[in-house]
Amino acid sequence: MNIIGEQIEERVMQEATVLTEFFLILFGIKTGLLFKPLSPPNPFKQSQV
Repeated sequence: MNIIGEQIEERVMQEATVLTEFFLILFGIKTGLLFKPLSPPNPFKQSQV
């Protein structure tokens, strides 16, 4: 039972790190969009939208 519990813990930790990275990326995109008007105009950034 201990071995199974350890495997589950490892899997949960891996999923948690993936989720945190995913949310950090989303948060970075949202903050980037919020601060976009403050930054000087960039034709490359505008064309990607």
